[in-house]
Amino acid sequence: MALAKTVEQFSFASPKVSEQIGTPHFYDLLIRDDPRLDETIVAGEHHVGPVQQLLTLSVGGAALYGFAVGLAAQFLQVQGAVGEWLGRFPLLTLPLALTAAFLLALAVCLPSFYFYTQLSGLDASFRLITMQALRIQARTSVLLLGVLPVYAAIVLAAVVGVIAGGQELIVLGILLPFVVGLAGLTSLYKSFERLGQVLPVAHVRRPCFLSRLVMAWGMVYAVVCPVALYRIGEGLASLF
Repeated sequence: MALAKTVEQFSFASPKVSEQIGTPHFYDLLIRDDPRLDETIVAGEHHVGPVQQLLTLSVGGAALYGFAVGLAAQFLQVQGAVGEWLGRFPLLTLPLALTAAFLLALAVCLPSFYFYTQLSGLDASFRLITMQALRIQARTSVLLLGVLPVYAAIVLAAVVGVIAGGQELIVLGILLPFVVGLAGLTSLYKSFERLGQVLPVAHVRRPCFLSRLVMAWGMVYAVVCPVALYRIGEGLASLF
């Protein structure tokens, strides 16, 4: 089978070079968007480990980022519509809402992702599609952790009164994952571009099929995730 040979075909470094630089950590592969991550994605077809790593990074990164933004909202004592949506304890509601919304949106969108991928001409298994979806979320979470120190510095400046801002900064923090997620879509495009050379062909591929595929993934997720985030946050605010 073509997929069974994919790991062998993704050879990006000679053995001598690999011995010199060592094997990069999974976290490092995500930061660099290293092509060798495709090996791990394909290996996830037969092993649980890569799925667990991607899921752990997705959940952990989203929860930590949500906690930081929620803590900022707690200190800034945000009022108005945003404050009502966050509830009395945003440092609890926001990380839970972000994490649950991202995972729920992925679960809801996965059948559509699989359909769009097959329609584009890439004969990828549902498990591989799941791995690619988790790859986007994990990369987004990793990049958010890189943005977090800058965001925290701006929030601290607002807390001590150096700059003005309250509700606007929290709204910015909530919107940042969707902006950073565009980098995840870029990673998805490059990954499918490489995998497209070895995946079986379902049917004749149309021109620009990869850009259409990634656009379809991004559009359906962009519709489902904000709605899920709003509804989950609204429900959590009524509990806390």
